[in-house]
Order: sequence, then C-alpha cells, then structure tokens
Amino acid sequence: MSALAATMSRWPFTQRNRGGSVGTLPTPNSSRPDREDAPIHRVMLSLTHQLEVSRATHYLLQHLDCDGWSVGSRHDHQLVVQLTRGGDATYGVAYDCSPAVEKAVYHGNRAWALTIIPLRGKDNLPADKVTEIKAGLGELHG
Repeated sequence: MSALAATMSRWPFTQRNRGGSVGTLPTPNSSRPDREDAPIHRVMLSLTHQLEVSRATHYLLQHLDCDGWSVGSRHDHQLVVQLTRGGDATYGVAYDCSPAVEKAVYHGNRAWALTIIPLRGKDNLPADKVTEIKAGLGELHG
C-alpha cells in the first residue's frame, strides 16, 4: 500500500475542520425521526372498471383515514380531489375521467384510473395498503 493511500484511508470523514471550527457530518445510515422530508411516492392505479368519482372518493376517505374532501381542480379529462384530515390537506387524488369533466359538475363523472398523491412524505402508502385499496376499488360498482 502506498503512503498516499494509507494517509487517505485514515481521513476522519465524520468530522472536518474548516477555519478552526469542527463540525459533524450526518452519517448515511442515520435514521430520520420523522419522514416529513422523505420523497413523495405517487400511487397510480388503473381501475378494473369505470367507477363514479364520488363513490371512489368516499371509499378513499375511509381507507386513508381522512375526514373531508374538496374538488381541487378540473381540466378536460382530469379531476383532482383534495382529501383532508383534521382540516389539513393530506392527499391529492387525480382521476382520469371519461367523458371529459364538466366545469361545474363532478357528480356522475366516471374514472378509469386514479393517482393518489401524498402531500407529505410521511403519508406515503405502504405496499400492503396499496394492494388493499386497489382490491377494494375493484369491488365497488357504479
């Protein structure tokens, strides 16, 4: 082993000296106490049959532990609904609808696919919850 390699391998990567101050860098394996800063994972689901948006929304309210919802936006074939928990926006749900979403009416729109968008990383859905939601939506009719 060369002298340079031996010197480099002894470098203390957890501490650095910059202008007289010593700081500690976070280690890559350090656990985060909350997942607020975790990347957001969208969940895209193709539905087995077209489903009325209001029925799907009420189903998602129950299974995502939310207590309120409102229409966020409408555009052509997409309707976005915001789900809330205790007054705080928690999830966005984007529905791909057919036919096109009417400007003032959301009742009766039928979706063939949807995307669940957690608004904070801590609300990402685990794989078993996604499977449960997809199966439940598949059993809904109308």
